Amino acid sequence: MNIGILTKPAYNAVSHYRLAPWIVLGKYSDAQTVLINPKTVTEYELRLIHVLIAHSPSTKLEYNILTLARSYGVRIVIDCDDLLQAVPGINPASEYWGKEETQDIATELITHAHLVTVSTDQLAGEFLSRFGVEARVINNALDDSAFAVSPKRTYDETKPIKVLWRGSNTHEGDLYTHRQAFREYDNLEFHFFGYRPEKLTTRYGGNLETINYIPGEKLVSDYMIRLLAIAPDIVIVPLEDNDFNRCKSNIAWLEATWAGAICLAPAYMPEFNRKGIMNYEDVTDLVTQLGYISTSDIPPHESGLLEASRQDIQTNFLLSKINEARAEALQTLF
Repeated sequence: MNIGILTKPAYNAVSHYRLAPWIVLGKYSDAQTVLINPKTVTEYELRLIHVLIAHSPSTKLEYNILTLARSYGVRIVIDCDDLLQAVPGINPASEYWGKEETQDIATELITHAHLVTVSTDQLAGEFLSRFGVEARVINNALDDSAFAVSPKRTYDETKPIKVLWRGSNTHEGDLYTHRQAFREYDNLEFHFFGYRPEKLTTRYGGNLETINYIPGEKLVSDYMIRLLAIAPDIVIVPLEDNDFNRCKSNIAWLEATWAGAICLAPAYMPEFNRKGIMNYEDVTDLVTQLGYISTSDIPPHESGLLEASRQDIQTNFLLSKINEARAEALQTLF
């Protein structure tokens, strides 16, 4: 079986967690994967493949390629990691995803695909109610062929507890709604990896005097290496309660655990309500929990939560296991 993967302009987190796993599947099975560049693909290339996989396609070029491939009998698989039909207005991505033409193309491709795969149960539920499409859930996972075991962490209990937020400007709304939690605590310091949220400073009505900012990394491999070097004790995931966020996957938890940190995330987000994750109920509760963490006699890494997360991931969220679901999904196409 020849599997074509419609590539994105750059290899980013979406490529790493949603498209590259199909390549890994091909390496360890009888399937052969072929990268399809949407700007240079020919009809000959399309006729050579049995399956064409595209992640959240929405452009005219992607539409034309997928439609042409389908006319040649190629099975079309649409994969989605976010509810892009409900991007909040404060998110810069809403400028593109809020366009009627963008949504029309995306909707038609989803409803006409031979198979739709998504990363969470919540997202599958939204696709069923919005499009009448029964999507197959294939969770995100740690690639144990590349990032199986992180180096053993050494914890320095003489230093302040390091709380890391990682993300981009797409989370400006999430940070702003949680701004009361980002303040000075005893024995605790915040670091921001990938985006400098100036609105959390006192200058703009926040509570932090300064921002400990760490520039992001373009390459996923460099990002993972930098994450280890930062050596966070806790990775905080503040998310506003809305449909878009409720469909989010728990990549932050996967990466935090790999880096030897505990994940602190909202209990109202389905994918973060797991054993091993420290949950908060609302912003007030988050302030209370951060205050407790900063004064507790038990260091975060001795709470048992990190080990519980590691066991959960080892059992349920390694790519070698999750790719079994991809293999099963392919079989349903023929």
